[in-house]
Amino acid sequence: MDGEVDDDVGGELRPVGGSTAALTARVLHPGKGAGRTLSIPPVSFWGGIDGEGRIVDVHHPACGESIVGRALVLSTSKGSSSGSSVLAELIVNGRGPALLVVSEPDAVLVSGCLAAAEISGIRLPVVQVTAEDLERGGGSDLLAVDCVRTEIGALGELHEMSSPHESIVC
Repeated sequence: MDGEVDDDVGGELRPVGGSTAALTARVLHPGKGAGRTLSIPPVSFWGGIDGEGRIVDVHHPACGESIVGRALVLSTSKGSSSGSSVLAELIVNGRGPALLVVSEPDAVLVSGCLAAAEISGIRLPVVQVTAEDLERGGGSDLLAVDCVRTEIGALGELHEMSSPHESIVC
């Protein structure tokens, strides 16, 4: 089950105990979250996702899917930097994802999470994995991360879970 290791981000998929496995991830915004995985191509939060957390871009393959409470797995966002305010509003209103997993650093997503944390105290985690691990993580049913005490830029662990009742502490 070993994967190739990227010298900047990590990438070894390894058992952590029981039926969970972990991917090494760089923390872009600290927080704690777990949810059912929704792996999608890049989406614009400005105009592509409505105020209820549903993907409404009719050209997006996941149109109609809800991001609410999900482990949202995507390489990066797309579109306007205004997407950060849409993401912040979704988080503050309880309509955002549970965590974000990206393979490219994304200032729009991180800015939205920073704003939401400042406004409401809700700290939605954003972690970066390799492109290869993004595909692996996107194939998992459930993902969790607890990087509340991890510094931005430091390495943490993104866990694949077999049950929503598992407890993950990094």
